[in-house]
Amino acid sequence: MLSQVRGDVHSGVLRGNGRTARCRVRVVIKVANDRPPVVFEYQILSVEGLLPEGDYNLLLGWETLNVRLQNGEWLALVR
Repeated sequence: MLSQVRGDVHSGVLRGNGRTARCRVRVVIKVANDRPPVVFEYQILSVEGLLPEGDYNLLLGWETLNVRLQNGEWLALVR
Protein backbone atom coordinates (compact mmCIF):
# COMPACT_ATOMS: atom_id res chain seq x y z
CA MET A 1 0.00 0.00 0.00
CA LEU A 2 1.46 3.34 -1.09
CA SER A 3 0.93 6.41 1.05
CA GLN A 4 1.69 10.05 0.45
CA VAL A 5 1.87 13.08 2.74
CA ARG A 6 1.14 16.53 1.43
CA GLY A 7 0.64 19.97 2.91
CA ASP A 8 -1.83 22.48 1.51
CA VAL A 9 -2.10 26.11 2.66
CA HIS A 10 -5.57 27.50 3.43
CA SER A 11 -7.00 30.77 4.72
CA GLY A 12 -8.57 30.69 8.15
CA VAL A 13 -9.98 33.00 10.80
CA LEU A 14 -9.03 33.12 14.48
CA ARG A 15 -11.68 34.31 16.96
CA GLY A 16 -11.30 34.77 20.68
CA ASN A 17 -10.55 37.26 23.44
CA GLY A 18 -12.88 39.72 21.72
CA ARG A 19 -10.75 39.72 18.56
CA THR A 20 -10.89 38.35 15.03
CA ALA A 21 -7.85 37.89 12.76
CA ARG A 22 -7.22 36.26 9.41
CA CYS A 23 -4.51 33.60 9.25
CA ARG A 24 -2.79 31.15 6.92
CA VAL A 25 -2.85 27.50 7.94
CA ARG A 26 -0.95 24.53 6.54
CA VAL A 27 -3.11 21.42 6.57
CA VAL A 28 -1.00 18.27 6.42
CA ILE A 29 -2.87 15.34 4.89
CA LYS A 30 -1.95 11.68 4.56
CA VAL A 31 -3.31 9.89 1.51
CA ALA A 32 -3.17 6.11 1.24
CA ASN A 33 -4.42 3.90 -1.59
CA ASP A 34 -8.01 2.71 -1.16
CA ARG A 35 -8.58 4.96 1.87
CA PRO A 36 -9.97 8.48 2.24
CA PRO A 37 -7.45 11.28 2.98
CA VAL A 38 -6.74 11.85 6.68
CA VAL A 39 -5.79 15.23 8.16
CA PHE A 40 -3.18 14.70 10.84
CA GLU A 41 -1.72 18.15 11.47
CA TYR A 42 -2.62 21.84 11.32
CA GLN A 43 0.10 24.51 11.46
CA ILE A 44 -0.73 28.20 11.82
CA LEU A 45 1.83 29.84 9.52
CA SER A 46 0.94 33.52 9.90
CA VAL A 47 -1.61 35.79 11.54
CA GLU A 48 -2.63 39.31 10.50
CA GLY A 49 -1.89 41.57 13.46
CA LEU A 50 -0.85 40.80 17.00
CA LEU A 51 -3.05 38.71 19.26
CA PRO A 52 -2.78 38.36 23.04
CA GLU A 53 -2.09 34.95 24.49
CA GLY A 54 -5.16 32.89 25.17
CA ASP A 55 -7.70 30.51 23.70
CA TYR A 56 -9.10 30.95 20.17
CA ASN A 57 -11.34 29.19 17.69
CA LEU A 58 -9.63 28.50 14.37
CA LEU A 59 -12.30 28.58 11.68
CA LEU A 60 -11.49 26.77 8.46
CA GLY A 61 -14.05 26.32 5.71
CA TRP A 62 -14.99 22.84 6.87
CA GLU A 63 -14.42 22.83 10.63
CA THR A 64 -13.65 24.73 13.82
CA LEU A 65 -10.65 23.85 15.99
CA ASN A 66 -9.76 24.99 19.49
CA VAL A 67 -6.25 26.45 19.69
CA ARG A 68 -4.22 28.38 22.24
CA LEU A 69 -1.52 31.01 21.80
CA GLN A 70 0.98 30.40 24.59
CA ASN A 71 4.54 31.74 24.84
CA GLY A 72 4.37 32.80 21.19
CA GLU A 73 3.40 29.33 19.93
CA TRP A 74 0.09 28.00 18.65
CA LEU A 75 -1.05 24.79 20.37
CA ALA A 76 -4.01 22.56 19.56
CA LEU A 77 -6.47 22.01 22.40
CA VAL A 78 -8.30 18.77 23.03
CA ARG A 79 -11.52 19.16 24.97
